[in-house]
Amino acid sequence: MDTQTLAVCLAALAITYTVYHLRSSHTLVQLIPGPKSPSWIYGNLPELLLRLLWGKFLFLNLSTLIYAQSFIQENRLMISDPTTIKYILNCGFFAFGPSQEKTGNILFGYGNVFIARGEKHRHLRTLMNPAFSSKNVRAILPALTETSRKLGDRWEALSVSGNIVDISHSLNDAALDAMGDAIFEYPFNAVTEQSELAKMHRIMTDSVSNPTKVMQEALRMYSAFPLSERITTEDCILPLSHPITTTTGVQISEIPIYKGQRLHIAIAAYHRLTSIWGPDAEEFKPSRWLEKDPCKGPALGPHASLLTFFGGPSVCLGWRFAYLFSF
Repeated sequence: MDTQTLAVCLAALAITYTVYHLRSSHTLVQLIPGPKSPSWIYGNLPELLLRLLWGKFLFLNLSTLIYAQSFIQENRLMISDPTTIKYILNCGFFAFGPSQEKTGNILFGYGNVFIARGEKHRHLRTLMNPAFSSKNVRAILPALTETSRKLGDRWEALSVSGNIVDISHSLNDAALDAMGDAIFEYPFNAVTEQSELAKMHRIMTDSVSNPTKVMQEALRMYSAFPLSERITTEDCILPLSHPITTTTGVQISEIPIYKGQRLHIAIAAYHRLTSIWGPDAEEFKPSRWLEKDPCKGPALGPHASLLTFFGGPSVCLGWRFAYLFSF
């Protein structure tokens, strides 16, 4: 690389840093308490993206609102405050982050129901909601039952030698069979049926006390999506459940943020808030669901105040199907 090219690269890097720095300077977001950034370049990104680190990072008992930095010191907010999350999910000032939008477009095509917003999103939801109504989901229960029997047979066949079985692939096959039978009325036959294992699977399931409660607790403790990125489309003010103290010692009960601010809904952290789920929130405790109301915060998700399927107008279309299939 010659001197001129190197100079151009360094100048571009300096300009990029200046733009990010000026954009994020002098905002209240920077005064929110949070962990120290370990890198000027990467910020807290390794802690957010690497599974071995994000758990420790997300569950920091600093606050329900945490300030973090990403690439070249870009400001980000980690939010587990239920009042703030409810506001984000139900108002129209937030869109999915660029990475989630690109992934959604690649997987489901441009303009799909997961990424669409506004009138287009409402139109697509109106068209698709009837297919996932309670009545229609209950009607596919026999297909799901048959799939679970096939899955039990496959696990029995794989475990004959006594070896440890990786069930992830067979769960994918079972999901394919369930969707094929229930939605497309087409038998993919991804899972081979053997009646003996179906019996064993039923015996195992029946032996679990309160299986519904066990599944609900699993959904709470082990979130499929620990983080969900959003970006503001307009200037707005985030409400808070309780006042927080900034790094300058000032108490605030709301936070003004500007268009383009990136933030993360910290689903896994919300599911472990002691203020919401009690002092034993870090424990796997299915018996908590025997209580009338185990969640002490506002209702957020479509089921049991869990954010597993998100909430608001963009709640997962197939949450009933997924929940029923889980059991």
